Amino acid sequence: MRSLMEKKEGKVDLGKGKVHMCYDDNSYSKCPICKIWGISPTEKDMNISGPIYTRLIVRDAKLLPESIAGLKNLQLQWTEIKTENVINRIKGSAESPRQIERVPAGAVFSFEMLYSVFDEIDIALFKKVFEAMELVEHDYLGGMGSRGYGKVKFEKIVVYWNKKEDYESGNLNKTIVNNEFDTPELIVKNFEKILGNLK
Repeated sequence: MRSLMEKKEGKVDLGKGKVHMCYDDNSYSKCPICKIWGISPTEKDMNISGPIYTRLIVRDAKLLPESIAGLKNLQLQWTEIKTENVINRIKGSAESPRQIERVPAGAVFSFEMLYSVFDEIDIALFKKVFEAMELVEHDYLGGMGSRGYGKVKFEKIVVYWNKKEDYESGNLNKTIVNNEFDTPELIVKNFEKILGNLK
């Protein structure tokens, strides 16, 4: 998500061969990439006053039980082996056979992300998380995406809005703010309506 948003926001500097990070107050305060996904606190030339908080936490995705039931007849537990080779374009012959372990198409995972809000800017930046999810849907996860691996789709998204008082009372995950907008595309398109529910 981060690397795709760096491309979208024009934050990739191919000449230096470094990942994007802001090292001063002025650039950090305006940068959606560094505010949402965080920066390394170990950089010696960093000059940011105040705490640096990563807004987004992405939890591990868990394979749903109904998907596990459908993956029992594979070569390995819950994954499949795909045999590939390289085609010599001059000779037309197959060369360099290899086997790749991958998750079969159609596997369904459940996961959660937590987004922390410290100020009004963070609420506005929340939309960027779903833009990043859209980009992942149009790109791929993992390696070998140019061969068709790693295509994903996000659906049935539920966005809970927990306030400070909810944590203090132990009354969490009661307020759903995205209603019927349950895909990244729908959330991005209808973000202003959702924003009204966040106030």
